[in-house]
Amino acid sequence: MGSKQIALFGVLILGMSTMFQYALSQVSRKVLVALVISTDSTEVKTGQNVEIKLKITNLSTHDVDCSRAYTNGIDRLSQYEVTRDNGKIVKQREYPHFGHMPTSLRTCTLEPGESTDERGSSLSARYDMTKPGVYKIRAFRQVSADEKEGRAESNIITVTVVP
Repeated sequence: MGSKQIALFGVLILGMSTMFQYALSQVSRKVLVALVISTDSTEVKTGQNVEIKLKITNLSTHDVDCSRAYTNGIDRLSQYEVTRDNGKIVKQREYPHFGHMPTSLRTCTLEPGESTDERGSSLSARYDMTKPGVYKIRAFRQVSADEKEGRAESNIITVTVVP
């Protein structure tokens, strides 16, 4: 076996090892819900409201809480990460009244295999997305009081803000 073949074999083994480690991490992590976010407008003008929809699907074998608590148009029981095209995280706006009680509370329980309707949240109320550019958005949700089960992550969507 030549040195090129040995190097290629080593790269192959390293790649397989990495894939195996990833697969093990996914198997050991309990995925209780699937979060899917979407938007009707992937391009908005500066100052327009950026609204996303969140759908929750119960992938577990037991009931899962899917309640929502809205304050200023955004679901407070889900967290969001908004990043700019330069990779920087967009900071949340600070409102003195934002931490108060929700103005709308919707209780919900999903049985195994069930999904919620898509419900909207106005991200513009919480994140400053007024500068032109490309924004990437992802949602997170605590899926259980059990710390080991952690939180679910959604897909990533892209919204472009134009002048």
